[in-house]
Amino acid sequence: MRLFTRLASAAALALVASVASAQVPLPSPTVDFLVEARIVAAQAGPAQGMTMIVRHKVGKIRTDLDNMGMKGFMLMERGNNTATMVMEPSPGMKMAMELDLTQAAAANAGPVDIWNMKGERVGTDRILGESCDWWQAEYSGRKSKACMTPDGIPMKAVDPQTNQALWEVVRVERRTQDAALFVVPADAQRMQVPNMPGMPRRQ
Repeated sequence: MRLFTRLASAAALALVASVASAQVPLPSPTVDFLVEARIVAAQAGPAQGMTMIVRHKVGKIRTDLDNMGMKGFMLMERGNNTATMVMEPSPGMKMAMELDLTQAAAANAGPVDIWNMKGERVGTDRILGESCDWWQAEYSGRKSKACMTPDGIPMKAVDPQTNQALWEVVRVERRTQDAALFVVPADAQRMQVPNMPGMPRRQ
């Protein structure tokens, strides 16, 4: 369970790695979409080679992962300082854990609030037929570089020092997403998130 939480947090952070401290806001998603992305960086550890599905609908993002049969997804919403991890360790069994984004960012241990990020545009590209702008920024000491379409769809991220790929999108679909996919299932058991290294313990 702890491994899955770390993988999902790392995957979500990877897709929104183009974060923070420069001049202008990054493009926020403005359309419903589904993207399939593959994590290719060796430093991703157990997450290397994994595929994730990311969906967006009206200020809500869902990231799905399948870690060797253990399925789960993470939900984030604009204006909400939390992310919720929903796991299905076995068929019919669901667990939901809430992550505080402020604590996660301070601990360098999880996803960040992607809607309030700023960065510097450093180039343009074309990936899978999509025009995108390269953005470079820094957040909590972590430099990052990613290519985003004008309507806020992340296409690829690279190491800002070596330009080696960290993750890349292999499929993009702009289509209406089912609102039911962006809510915590009513039958999910609520649990306290395991403490990550550096994250303050909850009282």
